[in-house]
Amino acid sequence: MSIKADSYARDQIIILLAERPDYAPELARRLRKRGVFLGHGIYPLLRDMECSGSLVSEERNENLAERGGRPRVYYQLAHVPTQSDAQRSGK
Repeated sequence: MSIKADSYARDQIIILLAERPDYAPELARRLRKRGVFLGHGIYPLLRDMECSGSLVSEERNENLAERGGRPRVYYQLAHVPTQSDAQRSGK
């Protein structure tokens, strides 16, 4: 993936997570609906964004039986942009 495409994918993830927290497979599905296809998968990008402080993750123990006992990991923005943030940045 090129740097430009990677940046676009990050922007789209931020837009989608501003709407609501989500887990990776559902987030990837929502990205595909927007025309974003990640050849290397979504997890490397999510981990990178989490390491940079853009995202935080949370394990939820929902539907453990149908998930083979594995918790579901939800991602959300570390800071949800507000209207005043947009005004400060001039957007």
